[in-house]
Amino acid sequence: MILMKQNGIRNFVLIYFIIDLLVLTSCNKYFFSKDGTIINGQNHLYINDSLNIDIPGDFNYYKKDINKGVKVNSFYPNDKKILKELKIKASEVLILFSAKPVIEPFYNLLAVKRNNKSVNLKLFKTKVYADTLLYYYKIQILKNREIEETLIPYKKDFIELIYYGDLSSQCHYCDIEDISIKFSHKLVSKSLSNFIDHLSNCDTIDTTKHIIIDIPVKKLLRNQKGLIGVRKSDNSKAIKSYESFKILKPGVTHLDIGVCQGNYLIQYMDLEHNLLWEEKLTAN
Repeated sequence: MILMKQNGIRNFVLIYFIIDLLVLTSCNKYFFSKDGTIINGQNHLYINDSLNIDIPGDFNYYKKDINKGVKVNSFYPNDKKILKELKIKASEVLILFSAKPVIEPFYNLLAVKRNNKSVNLKLFKTKVYADTLLYYYKIQILKNREIEETLIPYKKDFIELIYYGDLSSQCHYCDIEDISIKFSHKLVSKSLSNFIDHLSNCDTIDTTKHIIIDIPVKKLLRNQKGLIGVRKSDNSKAIKSYESFKILKPGVTHLDIGVCQGNYLIQYMDLEHNLLWEEKLTAN
């Protein structure tokens, strides 16, 4: 009887320890938003459907062969170390993307949605334009790295951009200020993208046509969002950059898009730009 009680106590302690360990691990793990993607079209954007934001910048898709570009679901090697050095806890943020330019100068840029209660604004300076607050910022040097943080007010929280690069960099604080200013202006003016544009801006209303997109059921993403990209081809059949794009909810198979006359390549992808299906269509 005593032995059974002791075994019961041991099992209870073990279960409690495992639960405690799982909770602790979960609290220390950074999570990426599942609704973000990169668009390289007439505009280069990071877009997030659930947050209803689009961040303009010189973004490029992540390229495995050179290990550079924008990641929307994983970190670069030093990212978590930087977050911890800045005392940014996993429970305080949702990671949006981690970026590294595909050409020189090289640096890193992180974007996160951050809880406003986790920020001490007394440590930040303000960037103001025409009496309007655009963002808060802080510049510092930590362990031979230049670091700049910008906090852009977003609803009751912040979208935070974190730049870090070597002291020897030829481009100090590259892009972060330009991106922060442009994104701040978009939030202030509420001119957020609806994630589909350019195709129906024809010379006259008579030239606007519609193309019907039917995604094969076998290629459909049923439990996650997908991305439709529309590229226009010229007379030489060369394929141009994206002129239109739209994030689709899970299970959506049918789409009607207004376009100008011409030839188009329709591409259906996941949010990491893995191609699942494509089709050529003509609007005339």
